Amino acid sequence: MAKSNGNNAISAPFLIFLLFLGLKLGEVGVVSTWSWWWVTSPLWIPVCFVFSIAILAIIIIIIALIFGMSFTEIKEKAQRINSRKK
Repeated sequence: MAKSNGNNAISAPFLIFLLFLGLKLGEVGVVSTWSWWWVTSPLWIPVCFVFSIAILAIIIIIIALIFGMSFTEIKEKAQRINSRKK
């Protein structure tokens, strides 16, 4: 018998997708007129959000590498600027 790790939960976006899907297929309310893009949006919007955050982080790292500064150098420069202001 296989062991279960207790992670049998269904995510909220998937439940919302199932709700939208049922309303679309059942032609209930305004959801029946929605595009399939919007019906499936609970599945792809979180993925796009995660990818955009990852891309933003990569861009910031590339910019830091282009200017030849490590993160410790950036922190030291910021501390020097703050100490001059005092």
